[in-house]
Amino acid sequence: MRRVSSWLSRQATVLFCCLLGAILRLLWLREAETEAFFYAHVQDSAVYHEFAQRVLAGELPLDEAFVVPPLYGLLLGGAYATIGVDPGPIYLLQIGLSVVTIALAVRLGRSLFGRSGAMVAGLTAALHPVSIVYDVRLLGVSLATVLLLTTATLAHRAWRSGRSVDWCLPGLTLGCAGMVQGHLLLATIPLAVAAVWRGRLRCFLPLILAVGLAVAPSVWHNHRASGEVTVGALGGGITAYRGNNPYMQTAPVQPFRLPAASDEVLNKAALIARIETEVDLTDAQADRYWLVRALKHAIESPKRAAGLAMRKVTQVFDHRDQTVGFDPEVVAQSSATLRWIPPILVPVGLLAILGLVGTRRARDGAVFALTGGTILGMVAVFVIAPYRTPLVPLLGVYAGGGIAVLVRSLRSRGRSSFVGWCIVSAGAIGVLSAGPTAPFLPWNAWVDSPSPPECAIEVQVPTKASVESRFHMGVFALNHGRLKDAEEAMWSVLKEEASHTAAGVNLSGLLLQRGATREAEQIAKMMVEVDACDDKAWSNLATAQLRSREFASARMSASKATSIDPYNPGYWSLLGEAELALGQSREAQSLFERTVRWAPEFWQARARLGRMYFSAGRYEEASKHLQVAVKAQPGREELVGLLGLAEVALGNPDGARSLLRAAVKSGQRGPTLTALARALASAKSP
Repeated sequence: MRRVSSWLSRQATVLFCCLLGAILRLLWLREAETEAFFYAHVQDSAVYHEFAQRVLAGELPLDEAFVVPPLYGLLLGGAYATIGVDPGPIYLLQIGLSVVTIALAVRLGRSLFGRSGAMVAGLTAALHPVSIVYDVRLLGVSLATVLLLTTATLAHRAWRSGRSVDWCLPGLTLGCAGMVQGHLLLATIPLAVAAVWRGRLRCFLPLILAVGLAVAPSVWHNHRASGEVTVGALGGGITAYRGNNPYMQTAPVQPFRLPAASDEVLNKAALIARIETEVDLTDAQADRYWLVRALKHAIESPKRAAGLAMRKVTQVFDHRDQTVGFDPEVVAQSSATLRWIPPILVPVGLLAILGLVGTRRARDGAVFALTGGTILGMVAVFVIAPYRTPLVPLLGVYAGGGIAVLVRSLRSRGRSSFVGWCIVSAGAIGVLSAGPTAPFLPWNAWVDSPSPPECAIEVQVPTKASVESRFHMGVFALNHGRLKDAEEAMWSVLKEEASHTAAGVNLSGLLLQRGATREAEQIAKMMVEVDACDDKAWSNLATAQLRSREFASARMSASKATSIDPYNPGYWSLLGEAELALGQSREAQSLFERTVRWAPEFWQARARLGRMYFSAGRYEEASKHLQVAVKAQPGREELVGLLGLAEVALGNPDGARSLLRAAVKSGQRGPTLTALARALASAKSP
């Protein structure tokens, strides 16, 4: 009877925590159905959605290396093929994964620290608001969390049994977790050390082989697509640099401007690497360039690197979440369901420190190694909410261990142990309450940061959740070609918050597209008054001024955009247009040539160079540039005609006739095509 009662008690804890977590998540799911992000996927969610659609369309293997860790996108594509593209069922599946995570956390907590470990771990996993928010996003956080907890559970079983075969499964699940969030692969190092400690090579080899088996398909795909050995996905180098450059404080930072695109960091980083080295690097080589820069900075400033690492460790246990772009804490605080959840990470972070420090390693060696490895992965890059969330249930497990440590010290014969742990607790409370950048922490004195170049680092100003929701709806409409809906959304955002520069930039760009030059110019001027460092606003202003024939003002605005972002070929071309309009053809040609050197697909600069070379009688070069421009813009009569005239001058009248016939068949008319027809009439076929 006692065994039955004990079993029922254990199941009651699991059932209570799982039920609590499921109810909160379902309430949040129902509440989120009216929010923009439910269907309007932007930023990383848009990247995964597009990846899954490509999988659904049967495009695997892709022609390029993965730009995001592939496992979540692959599973998302499989789900789309099975249950449809509607995200609602996907969110239900992610909630189901979180319920499994809660059950695993309870089981692991009980196995390590008894009742206190089970209850604290289960409640932490069930009640963490940021975890709940991520369950209703097309992001791999829920999948990474369940894989990490599964790894911890299997690794604990392997540690206890000591059998070599038991180390295969945690290796497989850890490798899969690394295919969802790349930094988790670094946890392989401490876990491998634990395997060697437990059984030398007979435990180490199965673990490493299993991890290798899990990542092998991704390595094969990337090598097939790019010829380079890349584990998981491209981006590891720039990710490491964003978390370890001279300007890093607490949130990841890149000292250069970004375009408004979903894969903005990776593409811009690759372009800058090529420009700075003046070599046409592959994407993988460009990514290694940033990794080398990060390592070089750490070697040159080891004291700062150590201080920054300690600051990141502090962030791991802090109750505040660092974010980039999307802030789940703000979303949770604005939710009728989630805002009532108490700040559970305040005590959990403190107790987890006590549990990690005070636990006997013979009991939890593998779980401790995995937890430490996950922390190591974040320290190697940076600590943000999507990266820390998978660790939270393990922190809950060790928070239960912290309670066990305090209870054990209180029951000891002497009081010295309890007093010692109270002193440690007081110190931890002081550190965590003061925050990771507190000046009294000794390692923060090592993190001296130079002033970044003016305007180089983009500062995101938080806005109201309702405003940001409408903005994301506008971005979603813009990404899907619904320009009228996008314009309406941007107007709505700007009317409520006139300082929302991103909305203003998008709006002025949309107005330029439909020919409303004066309105676009007014909006762009408003935006540069709000933020003189907004290069996109300066670019839109320069474009509007060019169309209004305000050439001197356009050159000034284009120069400002170029000085803010010196790595944007579009700005070089825009400045070239202004210089050409002012009669500075030599300067303009140099800018256009630089543009096509680093952005060969930029048809506007190609078209300008084609005209300039044609006028100079350099027909071969003119033809080369005009071919690219016509391929991008086949409906532009002037470009087609100029290309045909260049081909005639090069002795290729047959090619020119083909161009002319295709242009006339498509309904094109104009003076350049007329000139081409006359030239062909007087030309002799070979």
